[in-house]
Amino acid sequence: MFKWAIMTAFAVGAAAVFVVQAIDPGQLGSSASPGQPDRPARETAAGCEDPKPEPLSLRMDGSGHAWGTLQTKDGEIRVVVDTGASMTSLSAEDARRLGLAAQDPRRKQARFQTANGVVMAELDRLLNVRLGHLCVYTLDVAVMPRGALKGSLLGMNFLRKMRKVEVGQGRVVISQ
Repeated sequence: MFKWAIMTAFAVGAAAVFVVQAIDPGQLGSSASPGQPDRPARETAAGCEDPKPEPLSLRMDGSGHAWGTLQTKDGEIRVVVDTGASMTSLSAEDARRLGLAAQDPRRKQARFQTANGVVMAELDRLLNVRLGHLCVYTLDVAVMPRGALKGSLLGMNFLRKMRKVEVGQGRVVISQ
């Protein structure tokens, strides 16, 4: 029951972001053929070549949020693990820290429903993304306009790539 209450709280939390417009993966720069793993041709220094089998345990803060550090070869940012967010969403400032332009006219746009109303955001893709020792080869992200998001959210599109996500006893435990 406690796990359900925490998950429900995340889902209705003020920072929840949901995709309300379909995303065309072909517009996000994927180089993989249908049926093939979506991996970059060459691994980078921050790549996913050395996964570790043990789970990552994140302690929840006093408000019930679990924070982690998201890393790419270009930088790192703090993110809140948000099971109520369909897609990982980056503030404009955090996107820049990870090597993405804050506004890029070549990106496809999508409409997102946030706690503060509807926002148009740009879609992009990060490669070789780490949360602690967990790693995914590609992660689609929404780059929010300046001022639309105070921090960045690690959404279900990352968590669905994991084997198991457990919430309880003041922790979020993620297994790959």
